[in-house]
Amino acid sequence: MTWDLKVSDLGLKVSDLGSKVSDLGLKVSDLGSKVSDLGSKVSDLSSKVSDLGLKVSDLSYDLGLKVSDLSYDLDLKVSDLGSKVSDLGSKVSDLGLKVSDLSYDLDLKVSDLGSKVSDLGSKVSDLGPDSDLKGLHMDLKNTY
Repeated sequence: MTWDLKVSDLGLKVSDLGSKVSDLGLKVSDLGSKVSDLGSKVSDLSSKVSDLGLKVSDLSYDLGLKVSDLSYDLDLKVSDLGSKVSDLGSKVSDLGLKVSDLSYDLDLKVSDLGSKVSDLGSKVSDLGPDSDLKGLHMDLKNTY
């Protein structure tokens, strides 16, 4: 092999290697473009996640306020209901006392009526078959 042949062979190999390096450069450039596109997409996604985080935070805050308001309203209503139940309990207790007083008065009147009926029964028993009913009538009228 001659020197010219070796140089020519070496030139072909360098040219082939240059072509491969050029192809590799294109592939690296293409890969760089894809990485850049992916970076843009990740950045967009990160921005969207950040926006979503803010929206969730705002929603959580608003929901917290609404729950707090509802809790406050519920506490007021429960307190009001408790007060009304307490008032109703007092009224029922007062009514119970009045019913007890009426029952006592009724018992006294029934007892008094029972005594009067018993007295009347005794007077009727004391009457004989020939008794004067007019006298009994007057006696009853004056007594009752």
